[in-house]
Amino acid sequence: MTSQRLSAFVVALAMLLAVVAGLWLSKHLASVFGPPAPTAIPSPTVTPVPPSPSPTMPPVPRGFRLAGVAVNVEQMYAVIEFPDGHHALFRSNDEVEGLGRLTHIGAEHVIVSTSTGDLTLVVAPAATLTPTPRHPGGTTTPKRSPSPARVGGGTAPVSTPSVVRDQPAS
Repeated sequence: MTSQRLSAFVVALAMLLAVVAGLWLSKHLASVFGPPAPTAIPSPTVTPVPPSPSPTMPPVPRGFRLAGVAVNVEQMYAVIEFPDGHHALFRSNDEVEGLGRLTHIGAEHVIVSTSTGDLTLVVAPAATLTPTPRHPGGTTTPKRSPSPARVGGGTAPVSTPSVVRDQPAS
């Protein structure tokens, strides 16, 4: 009778251990993979759609470029390049000839009020007018001719001329 009681105790202990291991595994998997995603409930509100660009936006005049923005303690300046290549500094509310009135200067952009609407210029790099040659084999390194060997193994001290007046050479 004791062997039956012992085997029943072992079976009960094994079942308890299996239940505890199952609970631990389910909690561990839930923490790893997270809770299930909530189901989407339709919202009664309407999400606003951003307006599409209108065809009445002012055309950007060709040749004008915002070369940069300069910041002073009290004032910001826009550096605008004209189609003929010259640059000029402008403050807010200055009139830019051929473009419009400068209404806002930001860190990397300006807003110009034109007769057809507001125009935003963003800082843009200048075009490179110099053609860049291409080497088909990569870059070439100029060859140097070897320096002549010194007589006596190169152990003798060498004197260099002085560049300071009234001082002896080293």
